Amino acid sequence: MDERVSDYYENRSSCIQKSIRKNDGDFETAMGSCKNYHDFNIMDWAGDGKSPVNKLIESTAKWAGMSDVEDKRIVNLTKAFIGDTVIKRGELSVDFGPRRVQLTPRTYLMEVRATSYQRLCRGLLPKIMSAGGYKANIYRIVSAEDLADVNGQNENGIDHQSLQSLVYLPGKQRRKACRKVADALALGIYSIDMSKTLDFISSKMAANPHLPSKRKMEADLKRRAFKDHVELTLTLSKENSAPLNEVLFQLNQSGERYRDGRTKRGLRGVNSTIHQINRDRIFFDCGDGLTCR
Repeated sequence: MDERVSDYYENRSSCIQKSIRKNDGDFETAMGSCKNYHDFNIMDWAGDGKSPVNKLIESTAKWAGMSDVEDKRIVNLTKAFIGDTVIKRGELSVDFGPRRVQLTPRTYLMEVRATSYQRLCRGLLPKIMSAGGYKANIYRIVSAEDLADVNGQNENGIDHQSLQSLVYLPGKQRRKACRKVADALALGIYSIDMSKTLDFISSKMAANPHLPSKRKMEADLKRRAFKDHVELTLTLSKENSAPLNEVLFQLNQSGERYRDGRTKRGLRGVNSTIHQINRDRIFFDCGDGLTCR
């Protein structure tokens, strides 16, 4: 209730200040024009007149014109991380969005890792192996949509060639390499989402002219705490996760080595078969009338 009253008086003060400027400094006239400022609906933080309900994050997103699918995802992610302060008549609450409970950067990274592993190592890789593994035409099996689903927002994620290298590895090494690639992909997705969330808190909420000064201070405090937690999570996770480009480079090197080995063995097998056929032809040559009838 104190928060609500504070916002009400801040709105009334703003009304008086504007009226003073409008009336060339006439304070009495300004007070008179704002004396009936008793409507408990305060100025909408999205800039649309007055509103019985204001939300720190949602109102800012509306003011900034964030309306497409990706924008809404980032808004809901921001809510889950820092909570959306909701002020309405006689009530102050915090909304964590569709998740209903607060989400930490570390917990979110674990979620992204689990999803990345499930899509690559439990979904796409078995699909390739069941279709013939390294002998299969990977460009027919793996579509662009499959790659986009695995890579998320990683612009330079895993491609057909890297997948081909992955399936050339022996079983144990393949599983280990798949985990490393999935973790690297997850770290990239996580970093992108954290950057977008921090950008929303830093640029949009700080620039919203309709937010009361106390709300801007609140947003800045939340931004600092969130940024510190994200940086700590990234620091700890990088000790166990190599960068994606480094992981893919190592994967392609290993895959090329095993691919060359399989190719050489295959060529030796073909040459052996050819020699056997030639020997059979010589041994069972019926031209001399001796070895066959």
